[in-house]
Amino acid sequence: GLSYTSFLISDINIKNKIIKLGDDIKLSCKIKNTGSFAGSEVVQIYYYFKEAHVIRPNKQLIAFQKITLKSNECKIILF
Repeated sequence: GLSYTSFLISDINIKNKIIKLGDDIKLSCKIKNTGSFAGSEVVQIYYYFKEAHVIRPNKQLIAFQKITLKSNECKIILF
C-alpha cells in the first residue's frame, strides 16, 4: 500500500547455509525506518527448492512479519 516513509533492510543473516529436508530455517535481519514519518512494512521471506523431486513454484512465501516503526527506529527481526 501507499506509505509516506521509507525502510532499509540490512544485515540479513541465515544461520544454516545448507538446509536439508525437515530442517528449520533460522534467519534474522535489521529493518530501519529511514523516513520522516512512522510507518509499517511487511518483511517477506521467500524460498526456492533447487533440486525438488516434484514441480514447485520458482519462489514460495514461507514467512512474513508486519513491523511498525517510528521515524529512525530500528529493529532486528527473527524468523
